[in-house]
This record gives sequence, C-alpha cells and structure tokens, in this order.
Amino acid sequence: MKIVVFAKTVRFLQAQTGANPKQNYIGPGDLVDAINPFDEAAIEEALRIKDEDRDTEISVVSLGGPAAETELRRSLAIGVDTATHIVCGDYDKLDSWATATILAAQARRARFQLILCGREAIDSNAGLVGPYVAARLAIPHISRVVKIERPGADGRIVVQRRVDRGDREIVACQAPALLTVEKGINTPRYPALPALLKARERTIETLTLEDLETPETPLGPASNRTETVRLSNPKPKRRRDRQLNTALSAADRRKLLMKGGTAATAKADSALMEGLSDDVLVEFERLLKSCGVSVKATT
Repeated sequence: MKIVVFAKTVRFLQAQTGANPKQNYIGPGDLVDAINPFDEAAIEEALRIKDEDRDTEISVVSLGGPAAETELRRSLAIGVDTATHIVCGDYDKLDSWATATILAAQARRARFQLILCGREAIDSNAGLVGPYVAARLAIPHISRVVKIERPGADGRIVVQRRVDRGDREIVACQAPALLTVEKGINTPRYPALPALLKARERTIETLTLEDLETPETPLGPASNRTETVRLSNPKPKRRRDRQLNTALSAADRRKLLMKGGTAATAKADSALMEGLSDDVLVEFERLLKSCGVSVKATT
C-alpha cells in the first residue's frame, strides 16, 4: 500500500520569556519550528501500518519554507521512505483551498492508496485542508479518526472516529481514501541519533509550484477563495498585584498562592485579634455583645 502523509511545519510557542505585555510576553526565542502535533500523529499511524505490512511505502509531503526540510529529515529518520518538499515563498498567504489544491496535485503524482493528515494545524486551527484535498481528489474522507484497523488486501479501510460525548463511531470505506486523525491517537516515536545522522545525507525531492501547475489548475495565492482581513493576538491578561495578608503564616500564604487566589487584607470594618487564647476569647465576647449578640456561658 502506498501511503501519503501531509505534514505542516508550524511555529510552536515554547515559552513566554518576553517583558512586553502587548506581545503576550513572547520573546524572540520563544517560538520554535516543529511538525504540527496532529500531523506527527498521522506519520506515526502510517509507520504502525508499515510495521504490520512491510510492503507499505510511506511518503511525507510538506508545503512551506526552508524550515520544513529539517522536519522532513526527522521523518526520514523514524522510518519514512521518501520525503517531498514543495517550496512556496508565499505559503503564508495561501488559504485552505489553495493549499489543498497544491497538495492534491502532488497526491495525483504519488499514485496513493491512502492519505493521512492531522485534523487541524495548531497555528490556524481551520481543519479544512484535509476535507478540501478529498474534495479535489473526489475520494472518501473520514474525520476525527482515533483508531485505524489494518487495511485489508481488498482495499477496505475500517476506522473508529470520535463523536460527541466521548462516543466512537465505526466507519468503513474503500481505498483510495483520506483520513484526518486526532492528536491523541498514538504516541509518536523519537528518532535515534544514528538515524538522524543518516537522514542528513538522504535526498529530499524538491518541487516548486511550476512543477505541479497545469493550464487548467493554477496554483498559488491567486486560487485563494478567502481573504484574511486582520490577524491579531489575544488581548493580554492584566497581571494583578496580589496583596497578601501579613497576618497569615508563611504556610497559609503558600497554600493561597497555589490555589490561585488572593488573601484579602483586613477590611476597614474588620478586626484582627492577636494574643493569648484567653485574652482573645474575652475580646471576642466583647465584640459580640457590642453587635447585639447575646452570649451564654456553658460549663
């Protein structure tokens, strides 16, 4: 079986070390390039199918800039057979339909039986590229896949997909087909150091849009069907200055901070009683009587 996996390289937020609240406290080195976690799960699922059927051939395709090459070599290191990098300088200007058109053109060249990709990318969270590719290729599409049975010799594919309230639905289709998988479907494997070194010497097929474009199907931003009017970061949360009650012990202040609350300082109409227990009880009784509360002594 020939499996094609679409993998996207995204900018991943690793930390927030910046000091500017208008930039969500994100510093220059807080963003790193990595494979989209949903697509990483799709690669692992393809490798597990290959573990059961050694005749399976896996090809990973990535559309993007120079950063995609590093992640493609990482895919080769964990067992992928071939890798293809579709170079596009304006890839950040492509909408989901234009991206799907390019990937579908590459899939036709690959002569696939099964296409795997993540349900969505963590940078755009659109979740449209997979369904659009299936529509362009006129093949069945199953979304939110959480388990894939071993494809049969007759090309029958049986999967489990997640539905509402945690239920699962068993769906079958005939190859060729496209499956979009969930992030928690498996635990992706890590490449060994010798495999990483060997992957640096392997050849990655590099294509441009001109290599895939046909007179009937133009590729690039010109085929966009949507337009991004404005893109902005969420409003930063205000950091409130927490004033802790100094009358609390260090242990109580620590517990309060761990709960995420603030220890209210003593209000103007409240009183803090300190001293020996007998003196505190006498003072407490006096305060109750001043408020009109009757106090009855018991033995």
